[in-house]
Amino acid sequence: MQYEYNYSLASGVVLGGIGTGSIEIRADGCLHEWHIFNNGPWSSRSDCRKLKVLDREDFFFAIRVGSGGRILVRLLRADKYTLGACPYRMPWLKPVDKIIFKGEPPIAILEYFDEDLNKLVSIKLEAFTPLIPGDLENSIIPVAIFKFNIRNLCESNVDVSILAGIRNPFTKIGKYIALSTCHTVKGISYVKMHSSDIPETHPMYGGELALAIVNGKASAYMGDDINSLRRAWARFRGSGEIDIVEKYASSKPYYTAVFRSIKVSPNSSTEILILLAWFFPNHIDEDNVKLGHYYENRFSGVKDILEYIYSKINYLYNKTRGFHDILYGVEGLERWIVDLIGAQISVVQKSTWLTKNGRFGIWEGYYDPYYRGPMKAAFNTTDVMFYGSNMILLLYPTLERKFIRQQVEWFLDETKEPYYTLYALTIPENLAEFKKAVTKDPTILTSFNNIRKVVREIIRKTGKDPKGRIMHAFCHSIAKPDSYHMLDTILKIILLLYRDLIWLGEVETVKKTWGNIKQAIKHVLSLDPTGLKLPYHYMPAGFEHVRKIMSEIEYYEPIAHEMLHSILGQAITPIGYQTFDDWSMIGVAAYTSILWLAAILATSKISESIVKDLEYSRHLNEIYENARRRMIKLLWNGEYFNLWFDPISKKKDSCCMAAQLAGQWFLTVLTDLGYIIERDKVIKTLTSIVKYNLQEDEGLINGVYPNKSRPAFKGDLEYHGDLKLPYLVSSQTDTPWSGIEFMVASHLIYEGMLKEAKKILKEVYKRYRKAGHFWNHIEWGMYYMRPMVAWTIILAVEGLKYNALKQTLELKPKLNRLKWIFIIPGTWGKLEYEIDNKIVRLKIEVKHGSFTIKELKVKCPKKPTKLDLYIDDAKPEIKSLQFKDNTLTITLRKISNVNRNLTLEISL
Repeated sequence: MQYEYNYSLASGVVLGGIGTGSIEIRADGCLHEWHIFNNGPWSSRSDCRKLKVLDREDFFFAIRVGSGGRILVRLLRADKYTLGACPYRMPWLKPVDKIIFKGEPPIAILEYFDEDLNKLVSIKLEAFTPLIPGDLENSIIPVAIFKFNIRNLCESNVDVSILAGIRNPFTKIGKYIALSTCHTVKGISYVKMHSSDIPETHPMYGGELALAIVNGKASAYMGDDINSLRRAWARFRGSGEIDIVEKYASSKPYYTAVFRSIKVSPNSSTEILILLAWFFPNHIDEDNVKLGHYYENRFSGVKDILEYIYSKINYLYNKTRGFHDILYGVEGLERWIVDLIGAQISVVQKSTWLTKNGRFGIWEGYYDPYYRGPMKAAFNTTDVMFYGSNMILLLYPTLERKFIRQQVEWFLDETKEPYYTLYALTIPENLAEFKKAVTKDPTILTSFNNIRKVVREIIRKTGKDPKGRIMHAFCHSIAKPDSYHMLDTILKIILLLYRDLIWLGEVETVKKTWGNIKQAIKHVLSLDPTGLKLPYHYMPAGFEHVRKIMSEIEYYEPIAHEMLHSILGQAITPIGYQTFDDWSMIGVAAYTSILWLAAILATSKISESIVKDLEYSRHLNEIYENARRRMIKLLWNGEYFNLWFDPISKKKDSCCMAAQLAGQWFLTVLTDLGYIIERDKVIKTLTSIVKYNLQEDEGLINGVYPNKSRPAFKGDLEYHGDLKLPYLVSSQTDTPWSGIEFMVASHLIYEGMLKEAKKILKEVYKRYRKAGHFWNHIEWGMYYMRPMVAWTIILAVEGLKYNALKQTLELKPKLNRLKWIFIIPGTWGKLEYEIDNKIVRLKIEVKHGSFTIKELKVKCPKKPTKLDLYIDDAKPEIKSLQFKDNTLTITLRKISNVNRNLTLEISL
């Protein structure tokens, strides 16, 4: 006897709306990770994070098929015998032989195979939650929808019954009375599960769960032990139904169920719709503040949810399916690349919060005992959302606006105490003055108010003001930040503001924060002790330095650890960290310097075009030109930019960093600001990154010293640069982060290096497929937000840019024939592009939303001889045509609104 087994159950397709909590359906046909009860890693409360209410054994589907006197009953799961099934006692109740699982978020497609069952019928399931880009209101519904399609493969009628069962969750959390009651609303029969005696402090207080079926029946009780379950199964086998109990209450765990029987004629099929809806409003944070859910503004309970789903099912399914079909129905590009991009939809459904009052957050990572991650709240982490928020921008611009507006509320200023005072003292000059003041008057240390007053006097004297720093992440719900210790967050928030300005027309937010932006620029310049006008990393800019020293005194009393900060003084100043926070850098670093140049350029553009401060713009341009020239001189080695160089100590590190061009990538792929670095150096650097950092059977390693040994091959080492810190196995330096791999791949594609990009993406694909984590990428915990940057691959492949201020659409596909998704903020449809020696064809079919256009830029290899442009089937009046650098720019006489389609045919 031979079995084949592949482990592929470490992740699945997420079911649940944005901010509603979620469950997962996986390749075994079971539902996993029930985090819909304000529980599990989705919650920020330590007690709720440990609460496990339901698991994979507590929900099931089953089918009974009868034909010609033959009856077959199967559990629709590829699993061990469970739920009363037994090869000895009930040999006719068994799981199916196998399931073919297609995970294509937002839809999971399961095909059930069974040697005997498939002689009678074929069974297919589409499991999904409505997810419609641009339609937030219909993407926040707390529901999972299961759409079965059963086809008769016989020449005679077959009787089919589908049954879904669930354990009442209120019986799993303590000795509370769990109620189940049967109801019918319109064409839906459902069991509502709730409890009236759980305490108000419990996350499930006031909550309801409903299992429903369209045109079927419901029973409040199916069984509470194996014997009662087996009697119910026997009843189901005999008639296709179970005993109907209208109401049931118990503190003992028991199952409820819904079912439907139908006759299917030869060579025809039927659909059976099952719904799982939840309503758990008692979402309370770690500060005991009730946050609730945004869905409470629309629904008052599961009855409302089910009625709404029933009334809108065609719209919800067709839109979700339409989005799915366009995304995955690519032509011209390999399908497996699309699978990588679509997989990141899981993060949007799994890791989001959307509170009743509209605050929006995404967990930086989802905690897991093995992969670790945040033990407490860690939302909207600025340095990581620099990558991940690009997906939010495209899918749900309303949420992107919430994110950016929430973030800029926390630019550091005098009103943000105690952060302002504490971070003022992280600046070495201020700290030195403070120590002098304390030496003269030790009573300063007797109250924080004294400290605050003295620090303000010191800032006035030194001019070293921490104003303009931006928060790292929200650590208390989405209300309070954790720290301001990162340098790159300052640069990234400016770039994110500029991106949202051009893609969303977010003028008001940019104007409102203009003073903060200027102060941020001033602050970064004030931290530079070299006069180079570049960001400076005080030693050390990484946690590993502190950890090394801590390990050297690990046998001493805890007081030694507390004293260490005072002993080290400036050396432990936490103001120069960046997103690679366990990878120390000193002085001028390529990663932050290129981000800085991009931020200066973006700020100059804002000053010139939005604020109309031409003098400040000229001032920034001078800083930019000087800083750019110096950065290249200090760090360029002929192949790539060295990791860092300290002009003061003359120490350096020549490691090749995969993410070194992040600032340049952002400008060219996502904005209209062009090149900081000459394009030939960009190409050389990207070529070197592929040459040195891309490792077969691993992926794109974050940092590699060319021709030097790696910990992955030699064990723990020391860095090969001048900073002799541990260079450890599995350190940040010596590992691949899929978010960085996606970023570099999209950059390569934008620059026409598609072959090299595919090599990187293939390694990601193989790595996560083998791990069973295809829909769940790992960094600091699970479902990490950085890989959401994969959606910029779409922009890079299509050469797609949109400017909401100028009403400009740019399309410069990297392939001569492409059919794929067209997506700009809140609007999506199908893009078709084809080019040959004689003609260029472009067609955009809008499926949701609309957009305005005044100017269209299209890739065109030759000067056109003729063109035909139609917008919504009408010819717009063309003001001018310009052909330059293989790009045709079409300027319209007036702004046009594209509601249905845009078609362009260019004769060459």
